[in-house]
Amino acid sequence: MNHARDLRQRLFPMSNSPSEEAKELQLVGKVELKLALAESDEQLTKLLSGYLAPLLLKLKSSHPVRNKVIAFQTIIELFIWPTRKKALLRQCVVRT
Repeated sequence: MNHARDLRQRLFPMSNSPSEEAKELQLVGKVELKLALAESDEQLTKLLSGYLAPLLLKLKSSHPVRNKVIAFQTIIELFIWPTRKKALLRQCVVRT
């Protein structure tokens, strides 16, 4: 069993210690999924109030992380939210 683990570590050395960028991308992806799976406006509002500020702080991160945050923000504006709900996003931003 140890032989298989040693072989896996030699073949995939980064699998045990992902880079900071990879960790940030993974965190952004988890937040995106939680927001995308919100089933009601109330649930989405609650999630946004908890995750929006930290997600926006990721805009200061490396280029790939920043791009992922910007892409998700675009998805929120274009697909998830009808025009009348954009005010809710602004309200959440003002609160944070």
